[in-house]
Amino acid sequence: MSTTETCHVNIFDRNFHIKCPEEELSSLYESATYLDRKMRNISNKTKIMGLDQLAIITALNIIHDFFNKKNSQAISEIDDRLQSLCHDIELVLNVDE
Repeated sequence: MSTTETCHVNIFDRNFHIKCPEEELSSLYESATYLDRKMRNISNKTKIMGLDQLAIITALNIIHDFFNKKNSQAISEIDDRLQSLCHDIELVLNVDE
């Protein structure tokens, strides 16, 4: 059974105390750093003033990037599978010749 730790992260100049399984601490710190960087980037590029709105726009951007990458990966996997099937069909057709 994993041990739960309380970690301290700083996101957009705000401190948060978060309970997290010990084996996930590194990933949580990395995620917090990523979120802080994205929020600062969006804040610098837009005129968004409210923290709530900034957090929502940042979350939307992160999810949008995730789905684009996920869809791109799925298309790539389908393409790889189709190429493999085409190769198998060619092998079968060449056996009959």
